[in-house]
Amino acid sequence: MAEALGAVAAEAKPLALLQDEVVSYGERLSAELLAHVLRGAGLRARCVDARRCIRTDAEHGRATPHKDETERRTCEELEHLVEAGEVPVMGGFIASSAEGLTTTLGRGGSDYTAALVG
Repeated sequence: MAEALGAVAAEAKPLALLQDEVVSYGERLSAELLAHVLRGAGLRARCVDARRCIRTDAEHGRATPHKDETERRTCEELEHLVEAGEVPVMGGFIASSAEGLTTTLGRGGSDYTAALVG
């Protein structure tokens, strides 16, 4: 997080890209915390970074998911966890571009993530 905030201060990257990196921290932290709480309750939960599953174009702040690539990557990341009896916990709203840069889906993005993964 400090690196991303430093990049914002230095204007080292395009602002839209930096915004996506910074705002993604809340979702990523929430997913980690929820997975921890679920494990504390006796469930086999594992946090999965949504950026490993949801692939989008590079339109920061309102990226459009690539549905086929997203489906393939989501299956690769989650099927073995579910088959092993683990509960995948993933933040919504965040994704990554083909270049691996953090993107966000914009307003309603968490619901959109749930629909894509479902």
